[in-house]
Amino acid sequence: MVATFGVLGTVVVAGLVLPDEPEGFTEEAAQRLLVVGLALFPWLLFRFAAAMEPAPRRTEILVGLLAAAVVVATLALPTFPGADETRPGYFQAYLALFVGAWFVVSAVVARRLWTAGAGEPRLARRRMRLLAGASITMASCLVLAGAAGGGRDTVATAVTQALALGASGLFYAGYAPPTLLRLWWRRAEEAGLRAAELQLLGARDQGEITQILLPAAAELVGARAVALVDSEGAVAGTFGELPSDAGPVLARDRVVTVPMRSGSLIVATSPYAPVFGEDEFALLASLGVTAELAFDRARTLEAIQQASGDLERTNEALEQFAYIASHDLKEPLRSIAGFAEVLGRMHAEALGETGRNHLERIMAATERMHDLIDDLLAFSRVGGRALEPIAVDVGAAVQECLEGLATAVSEREASVTVRALPPAVADPALVAQVFQNLVANALKYGGEQPRVEIGGRPGEEWNEYWVSDHGPGVAPSDQERIFQPFQRAHSSESGTGIGLALVRRIVELHGGQVWVDSVPGQGATFGFTLPAAA
Repeated sequence: MVATFGVLGTVVVAGLVLPDEPEGFTEEAAQRLLVVGLALFPWLLFRFAAAMEPAPRRTEILVGLLAAAVVVATLALPTFPGADETRPGYFQAYLALFVGAWFVVSAVVARRLWTAGAGEPRLARRRMRLLAGASITMASCLVLAGAAGGGRDTVATAVTQALALGASGLFYAGYAPPTLLRLWWRRAEEAGLRAAELQLLGARDQGEITQILLPAAAELVGARAVALVDSEGAVAGTFGELPSDAGPVLARDRVVTVPMRSGSLIVATSPYAPVFGEDEFALLASLGVTAELAFDRARTLEAIQQASGDLERTNEALEQFAYIASHDLKEPLRSIAGFAEVLGRMHAEALGETGRNHLERIMAATERMHDLIDDLLAFSRVGGRALEPIAVDVGAAVQECLEGLATAVSEREASVTVRALPPAVADPALVAQVFQNLVANALKYGGEQPRVEIGGRPGEEWNEYWVSDHGPGVAPSDQERIFQPFQRAHSSESGTGIGLALVRRIVELHGGQVWVDSVPGQGATFGFTLPAAA
C-alpha cells in the first residue's frame, strides 16, 4: 500500500512541477515517466489487494496484460499533443486504451475491496469501501477527461477536477483516516469493548472469562475463529473453527497472535484485518490486559474457594472427631457414675462417713466431667458450622432464653429486667446461645437474690447489647483471661470455663466484639456488638 500511494503522490507532485508544455528531451522523458506512473497506479492497487487475497489466475493475467500494454504504448507514443492541439488518431486510440485499462482494473480492485469489507469490523470496512469508491471515482474522472477533449474552462473540466479532488479525499480517508473519523466509526466496537471489560471484571472463574473474552475478541476484529492459549501452549478455550496443524481455517484467512502476559490469543481473521484494522488489534491488546486482570482475580477466587473447601472438610472432620470423642469419653463416665451409685445404695453403711464423702466427690467429678465434654463439643461445633444470618428479634430470643432458665431464676430468687432490644442480623440459634450463657453466668455469680439487667442500644451498623449483674465483679487482671477456654474468674466456683469463650467465639464469628466492664464488689456488665438490621 505504501508503494501504491507513494507512486500516486509522486505523480501529483511531479505534475505540479513539470510545465504543461514540456520542451526538450528531459522534460518530455519526465512527462512520459509521469504518465507511466499514473498508468501503474491501478495495477499497484490491484497487487496490494491480491497480496492479501490472491485473485483468480485469469484476472491476474488480464490486469497484467492491460498494465503492460499501457506502459508499452506510453513509451512508444511519438508525442503528446498539447492542450490546444488536435488529437491524432493514434493518440485517440492510446487514450482509449489508457482509460479503458484504468477503468477495468479499478473496477476489479473496487469490487474486491468492497465485497471483502462485508465481513470486517466497522472501521476496516469503511476504509476498504472508501478505497473502492476512490478507485471508481478516479476511473470516472479519467473517462470524463478523455471524453472532454482538450478544451479549457468547460463544464466537463470543472467536473473532472471535482471528481479528482473527491477521489483524492476518498483515497486519503481510506488510507489514513483522521483520528476523529476513526473514533466516530469505531464507537460501536468501543461500546462493545467496554461492555466486555465490565463483564470480564465480574467473571468468577476461567471458564466464564473464556466465554466472554473469545466472542468479544472475534467481534472486535471480525475474526472467524479465536483461541486462548496458555503459557504452556495448551488451548484453554476456542471460539469458531480453529486453525488446524496443516494451515489456516480457510485459504484466505490469516492467523495473528496477540501476546498476553500468561499466554496469547490466536486470531484467525481475514488477510485485510491486520492492514485496515490496526486500531481494532490495539483494542484487542487492551482487552487482553483486562482479561489478564480477570484471570488473576479468578485464580485468586479459585484459591480461596479451594482453601475454603479444605477448611470446611477439616471442620467437618474435626466435628465428627469431637462427636466420637465425646461419646467415647462419656461411656466410661457413665460406668463410673453407675458403679458409684450402686456402691452408695448397697454399701452405704459399710463405707462409713468418710467413704460416703469420697463417693459423693466421685459423683460430682463425673458430673462435672460430663458437663465439660458437652461444653467442649458445643465449642467445637460453633467454629465448624456455617452462619445463617437473618433479621433476628433479639427481644424474643431473650424471652425464649429466660423461659429455659426459669427454674434457675426461681431457685436463686433472682429478678431479671429486660430493656428494649433492637433487632440484629445474626444466626438466631447462636444469638440465643450468647444470651443463655451470659444470663446463666449472671445468675450464678450475681450473689444472693441476683438482680440481672438485659439491655441494648441501636447503632447505624452495629447494635450494642449487655447483661449486667450486681455480684462480686471481675478483677481487672481477669477481664481478658475469662474469655479464654477453661478460665474462670473465681476458681472456687463450679463451671467448665467454656461459657464465656463460647460467647466470644460466636460474637467474633458475626464480626462483633465482646468485653466486660467491672469494678470489684460492684458487679459486672458483659457487652457485645452484633450487625444492626436495616
